[in-house]
Amino acid sequence: MPETLTREDLHTWQTTEGIRLGSSEEEVLKAYGKPPREWKIDVKIAREKIRGLRNGDKLPDIGDELFFYYGNEFGSTTQFGIRAGKVSYISFYDRDWTP
Repeated sequence: MPETLTREDLHTWQTTEGIRLGSSEEEVLKAYGKPPREWKIDVKIAREKIRGLRNGDKLPDIGDELFFYYGNEFGSTTQFGIRAGKVSYISFYDRDWTP
């Protein structure tokens, strides 16, 4: 898929706990505690995270580990990709959210 660039300063985006891109793994653990689920990021996980990734495509370096947290209810989740000890991506899901 073609790259889409944004004019937004992604470093200004952060969770209510102050975690943002580039935050350390230790900051995530301090803010959220030990994740109830944690995975090593591999091709299967990358395919779930990146639409359009096909067989033979070079796997982008999205991270080494994925920290998965449940919200107050199981209808919401937060995931942090960790690469070299820093947050490389943040993914939120809330089944009740409407734009």
